[in-house]
Amino acid sequence: MNRDEWEGANRELGELAVRAQALSRTSRGAALQNSGIAGTPIVASFSLALTRWLVDRFGENVSLDSSDADPEHLMATLTPLLDPIEREVLSEHPLRWTQWRRQFLGPQRAQHLRRLLTLLERLPGTSPERDAVFASLRVFVRWVVPIDAPVLSTGRFPAGAPRFHPRGLVKRALPARAWAEGKPARLRLDAAERRDLVDLARGTMTSLLSETDPFTCAHEGEVELHDMGHGVSVALFASIPEHKLALEAYVGYLLLKNHVPVGYGGGWVLGRQARFGLNVLTPFRGGESALFLCQLLRLYARRFGLKLFLVDPYQIGLGNPDGIRSGAFWFYWRLGFRPRQAELLALARAEALRIKPGGKRTPAATLRRLSHAVMAWETPLEAGWAPIDVEQVGAVVSRHILERFDGDRVKAGRSAKRRLGLRDSRLAVMLDALTPSGGWSAAELSRLNRLMPGKDRNEMDHARALQGCRQLMGRLADASGDTQ
Repeated sequence: MNRDEWEGANRELGELAVRAQALSRTSRGAALQNSGIAGTPIVASFSLALTRWLVDRFGENVSLDSSDADPEHLMATLTPLLDPIEREVLSEHPLRWTQWRRQFLGPQRAQHLRRLLTLLERLPGTSPERDAVFASLRVFVRWVVPIDAPVLSTGRFPAGAPRFHPRGLVKRALPARAWAEGKPARLRLDAAERRDLVDLARGTMTSLLSETDPFTCAHEGEVELHDMGHGVSVALFASIPEHKLALEAYVGYLLLKNHVPVGYGGGWVLGRQARFGLNVLTPFRGGESALFLCQLLRLYARRFGLKLFLVDPYQIGLGNPDGIRSGAFWFYWRLGFRPRQAELLALARAEALRIKPGGKRTPAATLRRLSHAVMAWETPLEAGWAPIDVEQVGAVVSRHILERFDGDRVKAGRSAKRRLGLRDSRLAVMLDALTPSGGWSAAELSRLNRLMPGKDRNEMDHARALQGCRQLMGRLADASGDTQ
């Protein structure tokens, strides 16, 4: 592809949106629903936060389509949010759902979704708690996508120079070679550009009828963009404070090639390790997937000073039939990732020798066994690192609460904060459960008291600063046990 072809393809996709919009208004338009093409409708169920973004961003183009919830559940959830006089009348004269909706959301169906969201925002509790209530209502929205919306077919972010490949795509890459390219260039963004990137990330996921927390609940002030060369750029996202994890830093990314979204995923950063996942969008699979992964590893390793990457087992097929069918395990194997469990490493080596001579396929049963592997790749950094298993740490915390506080988590939290003198409660119970035999050092607790507020301000900087809490990292590794 050259520049003329690239510009021509962008023009054609814009014209496709116009034609698709016209077709979607005819009797044949139903076939385009949920295609992700600009100009066509999307009907799906999303979180409260993403639904609010759709309504605020696209106004009358977004409406309430339906709800799969039981009408009695809908009314039981929503009625306590009405005015006291409205509730009093209802107690004397109950309504059917269709009557309830007309009386309290209005006769015009186009207004129902916006008014429903306004009603639900009266719910007490945190944003995640309100999201859980909204999810129970099983609301489906209808979005008539404008032709210039930031969705799969038309969403773009013009950052960095495009790269063309007269000799073909770059299909071979290795993480170590990408690492040698050094630290990527971070591009300057103003507030409007950060907002555009958030819109593009959300629009891309909405096109896929999906969402991910760092996009849906993005903190616009924390958005970063990095130029990786090769025509590749990567936008990093962190969530607003209410949606941040307590221990790990969940940093999502949107991957772009020549300004076009081609993949997404995230890294769960803790100390010098990150659990990692990559999702290349369907039209771009089988092309430069290896290059994309290597550049992502380079970015996360350099940005966060990482030693160890661990592949999310879902990526290689655990609970993911597509991962089994595609043989995703071997994609990571060819890039240098290896199972940490000795028996699965032995199985993989034997299978690699078996299939190599004739290019045979690995049986699905073998791939399902391999999908339980903890696949790892170590960066060239000299610093050693003992892996941390967050699930194991969580189990230690649960036992602590059950055995010492009879399951009373409020009491456990108060006790931990008081004993340790912590101002932030997020890690208090965990630190109490992991207390070393000689106790936590005053310096470590002082460091944590200084660092924890920074997680809300800038999660990416906080993730790197947390590496300095060496006593904490040591105790987390001890609690994880031997995961190999």
